[in-house]
Amino acid sequence: MKKYVTFIIIFVILIILLVLVGYFNHDKIDTYIGNEDWLDKEPTASVTTQNIITNSASNYLTIFTNDGLSIYTQDASLIKNENLNSNKVSLCGNGPYTAVYAEDTKILYLYKDKEQIWNKTISNSIKDVVIHDNGFVSICFLQNGYKSGVTLFNNNGEAILTSYLASSYAVNTLLSKDFKLFYIAEVNTAGIKPKSSIRIIELNSKNNKEIANIEIASNEIITDIDYGFNENILILTDSAIYNLSKDNIVSNITKFNETNTLFASITNCINPCVVGYDTADEVVLKRFGDEEYTIKLSSVPQAYATMNNKIAVAVDDVIHIYNEKNQELARIIVKNSVSDLRFVKNASCLAVVYKNKIDFIKL
Repeated sequence: MKKYVTFIIIFVILIILLVLVGYFNHDKIDTYIGNEDWLDKEPTASVTTQNIITNSASNYLTIFTNDGLSIYTQDASLIKNENLNSNKVSLCGNGPYTAVYAEDTKILYLYKDKEQIWNKTISNSIKDVVIHDNGFVSICFLQNGYKSGVTLFNNNGEAILTSYLASSYAVNTLLSKDFKLFYIAEVNTAGIKPKSSIRIIELNSKNNKEIANIEIASNEIITDIDYGFNENILILTDSAIYNLSKDNIVSNITKFNETNTLFASITNCINPCVVGYDTADEVVLKRFGDEEYTIKLSSVPQAYATMNNKIAVAVDDVIHIYNEKNQELARIIVKNSVSDLRFVKNASCLAVVYKNKIDFIKL
């Protein structure tokens, strides 16, 4: 009984202290709530580098400078630094994997964490590199005698599929979650109007076979494909975002055009996003899912990033981070012009990339 009474007394004292703190600091509390100061985030670590030529991120942030290739953790720890004897590279990241294509030496490298697990020389001109969830890598390339081609490598660097396209250009690829279906986004420019379609190939250790070729749109150019809400496939073109259901039914999510759209993204973004002008000529960010969510931005974003259904946009001197319903999760004040934004490690960290510096902010 005495313990119970003691507990009640301590609880009442704490309540009184909280009331007194609130009474004497209500102006500061009101300001804190009104300004939403709990959203503010500060850099937890910074790295100074040579001028950054290109970068990519997933579990790690990978940058390429005149000093070569460098890989950083979300804590800004350098775990890899390597000279590839190349002046121009393309980077792609997915989970623990990073693909690097050295364009002047035509060598494709695959890293897992900080270790290089394979590399190979590619004789054809590569136009796109994609890493899939299991460490498989696909490339879209130009091929003499054909319009283009696609090769899929397993995580040991062995080619398990090569498809040559006689009348279309391969622009992107996607591997199904169960690794049984391979999707090729392609554009046919042979007619009066370009046609965009998705070629579906069933992967089999004995015989890979095409099972469908689905036209997505006429007079539109596919630029990206990725998984979206309801486990359907999102398809981004230069004029719209489409949804491809499990039954291969195509439906339109939203249409846009050059006059009112600044950028659109479906990459690592279950609910796709579009930034553009509304009817009042104001800049807005739209997110699409079961509902459409719209929020006004103060000006045109300088840079943006998407991952794990979050989006970060650098607007004026502030970086805003929103969830799939455009609810603000965090904001970062910046003093210099931002070159790029990259989410790291399932969007638990944001890397703010400047010309020769990187700030890491834990979220």
